Amino acid sequence: MTPTIVDALAWTLIHFVWQGAAIALASALALALLVKSRPRARYAVLGTALALMAASPVMTLVARTMRPSREAISFSAAAVVASESPAAPAVAASPAAAPAPPDALRWIVALWICGVALSGLRALAGWWGAQRMRRRGASPAVAWIETARSLGARLGLVRPVEISLSTTAPGPVTLGWWRPVILLPFSTVTALTPAEIEMVLAHELAHIVRRDYLVNLLQIAVETVLFYHPAVWWVSRRMRIEREHVADDLAIAACGDRVAYARAMAALDAEVAPAAVLAAGGGSLLGRIERLAGVPRREGSTAPAWLGALAVASAVVLGLGAPQPEALAGAKPAKPAQLDGFLGGLTAAGYGDLSLEQIFALHDHGVDPAYASAMASAGLGHLPVDDLIQLHDHGVRPDFVRGIVQSGLVADLATDTAIRLAEHGIDPAELARIRALSFGPFPTETLIAVRDHGVDAATFEVLRAIGPGDDPAAEAIELRNYGVTMDRIRSMRRQGFDKMTVTQVLALARGGVI
Repeated sequence: MTPTIVDALAWTLIHFVWQGAAIALASALALALLVKSRPRARYAVLGTALALMAASPVMTLVARTMRPSREAISFSAAAVVASESPAAPAVAASPAAAPAPPDALRWIVALWICGVALSGLRALAGWWGAQRMRRRGASPAVAWIETARSLGARLGLVRPVEISLSTTAPGPVTLGWWRPVILLPFSTVTALTPAEIEMVLAHELAHIVRRDYLVNLLQIAVETVLFYHPAVWWVSRRMRIEREHVADDLAIAACGDRVAYARAMAALDAEVAPAAVLAAGGGSLLGRIERLAGVPRREGSTAPAWLGALAVASAVVLGLGAPQPEALAGAKPAKPAQLDGFLGGLTAAGYGDLSLEQIFALHDHGVDPAYASAMASAGLGHLPVDDLIQLHDHGVRPDFVRGIVQSGLVADLATDTAIRLAEHGIDPAELARIRALSFGPFPTETLIAVRDHGVDAATFEVLRAIGPGDDPAAEAIELRNYGVTMDRIRSMRRQGFDKMTVTQVLALARGGVI
């Protein structure tokens, strides 16, 4: 390489530090704005970002190579002066050799070349592994050819696709662009139902329809050349995730059953396939199931934390200023990672072992992790999923259940009785006041009858003053019905009737004496 090329290439690599960071930040902002859009829109943003990352170094290199250097301009001016001088020697018109670039720039180029070589070997090893997977241990899957042809027609695929059973593939994968082949492991075919295998085939055929294999190879090429920039890897990783989401949507449109499709994806083994293949289990299976369940997106909606630091580092590299040590000393340490999202919240609430149907049921009924966690701590213990859904559907709040439990007045508290109490407008605070008068506990239906007759803590206070009999709840209802109050009891006692039982008081009330 000539010194001019080395200098231009080194500065191109340096400038791409801030260029890549800026493109990644812009794409992260676009993803945040498109968080509720279809995956196809986010995939287009990420594809554009990766294309800009690939193009910006080329444009920088061309610009720096074509732009005349200060040394060349100085030489040209000197040559003009020398040509106008009659005494100038002939050697003055000969071009001077370009000055050698600094050692630091040469080291940057040398290390970059080594990195590209190693990354290229890694990519080549992945391609070789994919081809080896295609050649060894594969046999035609005759039973699934017609199914694949029917699915392909639904997806708009007209080219033939080879379906093979494999003993070496880590999972269902797609290989090739010109002559695509789908490899189904024997373990997958035996573990999944025919309907689930059809959905896996639909996912792989969706990749073929979109020519994702070719795009994936281009991604690998960009990653190989620009291996040193974390923004490239972040954009490429996010692109692969959204690619799987797009393929999921196409497969669901072809199969028509979102829940069954999510179950089929969850049944796949999460083994790692070579980067040069497209796998049905690719991306984050957990994130894909969350998306299929309609859980609000969290991953990828904001810029990664390191992009801000990278932008600062880029400014330092370009001589725009460095942060002072005092400012760095005041930086706060990063918070430890915490469980986040719908599924993470369920795990934190003690519901980490749910089936796919239970997860969908909770989400479809609007039962969020906060509700499940609050109910678990309200006093009813760890409730089954069906009980959580019933409580939520009937509008039973965790603070209502907590108040009922703390009152201690309900003798048969359970999910169904809590719903009954809430439907009849029982006030937990009123129950606590009745219990404080040393009455109860009572069965739920008794408390509902007490509430329906308008009996409150004041009525039980009257009963306490008289002295309860064998059935305090029924006695309190009668006292309420006949309007026996504390004022009437005091009036009786002033007249000398201070030793009457509740039965006698009620008899006088029925007869209209008091």
